[in-house]
Amino acid sequence: MRYFVIPARAGSKAILDKNLVDLGGHPLVAWTIHAAKEAAKSYDGARVYVTSEDRKILDVAESYGAVPHLRPPHLADDQASMVGVLRDFFRMHEDAHEVVLLYPTCPFRMASTIKNAIAAFESGPLHAEHESLMSVTAFNGRPYGGVMIVNGKLEYAESAEAFYRKQDTPKLYHANGAIFILRRGVLDKLNTQLFCKETVPYEIYGIEPLDIDTPFDLEVARAWVASGRAKLALKDTFTVAEGIETMGHAP
Repeated sequence: MRYFVIPARAGSKAILDKNLVDLGGHPLVAWTIHAAKEAAKSYDGARVYVTSEDRKILDVAESYGAVPHLRPPHLADDQASMVGVLRDFFRMHEDAHEVVLLYPTCPFRMASTIKNAIAAFESGPLHAEHESLMSVTAFNGRPYGGVMIVNGKLEYAESAEAFYRKQDTPKLYHANGAIFILRRGVLDKLNTQLFCKETVPYEIYGIEPLDIDTPFDLEVARAWVASGRAKLALKDTFTVAEGIETMGHAP
């Protein structure tokens, strides 16, 4: 069985009650619930769960049509790992053979993108499914040539000079938290960022990988909604204005 899982713990330092903060008249978590529900319609038996230690978050999630999954408090503190959260979910749902993990801090990832990622996940060699997939976004900067500040001065490796010109810098990607797909049994292979060398990348673009981590990120998201480029209706998944590049692909 394929289940969609949205992790939404209560703890948040930069933005108080981040998963419940208002975005376009709805709590932040609702945007991902709606995208997940829309995507889940394409798969028999698929259900959308929100896992949290907080009853308020679970009540809100249930009001938007998600199934609440109460996780133990020790899986919601600052030391908890997402691998541990997923172990708990798989333990409680023995029929789950696969989890589509969607962080609620990425409100603009669309149902169509989730389904395209699942299709890429299922197109392994000889039609065999992969074990894990992670959505990625290309770095805009040049991290290979980055510097540190130590005791008020710049510190860097001499070898970094080879990457100061943009055309000399390899193209790098980073996890954006929008989509992870994980099969039961793969958790022992993954690092704390939920990927390994066998993980399939799925690149997404534009506004979809926006990850709300700071108050500035939230203001960007609110400005995007206020501009009319994204909206969430109670009975429909959100839409993105026509003509905006958002689709992704597996490179």
